[in-house]
Amino acid sequence: MASKNIVQRIQLEKISGIDGVTDLARRIRDALANSNRIEFDLSAVVELELPAIQLLYAAAQSAVAAGGEASFAGPVQESVAARLLVTGFSKSLVRDGQVLQSRLPGFGAPGGRS
Repeated sequence: MASKNIVQRIQLEKISGIDGVTDLARRIRDALANSNRIEFDLSAVVELELPAIQLLYAAAQSAVAAGGEASFAGPVQESVAARLLVTGFSKSLVRDGQVLQSRLPGFGAPGGRS
């Protein structure tokens, strides 16, 4: 059973794309098996592709459905901030994980408040 008090932190890879989605999904599953609170460290990511973004949203929805939450931590590299802007996930270049989380519609907070 997932603990509500322990945050499981997942360090995303430098290039988080379709080639790494299976491994990332496994790490997320393992984390969610131990807690309903998950934190994604974006500090090393220089490339974030759509399949990884979709997986992060799905993980956030799973955490919220279990009564928890998902969050971002660390700095956001300019290349990632630009990708999120160009793809319409963000309305501005956001270089901080916590700020990014607050600006992504429906990401990670109970009731979709983020």
